[in-house]
Amino acid sequence: MQFTPLLSKLVDNRGGLGYNQSKVRSNFDLLTPKNPIVSFLEVNLMKKVIFVILVLSLLLVVAAACGGGGKSASGGDADVAAGKAIFEKTVLGSNAGCVTCHAREAGKTIVGPSLAGIASKGEDFIRTSILDPDADVAEGFPAGTMPKTFKDDLSEQELNQLVKYLMTLK
Repeated sequence: MQFTPLLSKLVDNRGGLGYNQSKVRSNFDLLTPKNPIVSFLEVNLMKKVIFVILVLSLLLVVAAACGGGGKSASGGDADVAAGKAIFEKTVLGSNAGCVTCHAREAGKTIVGPSLAGIASKGEDFIRTSILDPDADVAEGFPAGTMPKTFKDDLSEQELNQLVKYLMTLK
């Protein structure tokens, strides 16, 4: 943008309004992109904007890689893996672990019912069945067979992980 036509209207050749025309022109020249100071400031601002955009992009990538892509805030796949490890322990506390009595294959009975398809019953049913096993006993199985100590043997986190794993058995 050139300010010279504007200056010529405001200031005549004799330096009207008490200003020296060349001095006024040189002051307005500071605002033009030809000035190295303005160019330096614009380049630095552009570098800062690009840097901020890169940092934000990196944060989005990291967030997506760490479970920000639709997984639960508590860990997603890590919770399922931890729950599977709990399920596969042969001993939990002082009692037999889940895998000792429950099969994951449909139609297979060990001591308790198969857990194939248990996810269809929902998280609340699964949680209640672990904490209070006699609340809803599967048909054909006697009450009192499953230990009632898992509420003491499992931490809240372990219980949540186990439930998340069992919710994958569809």
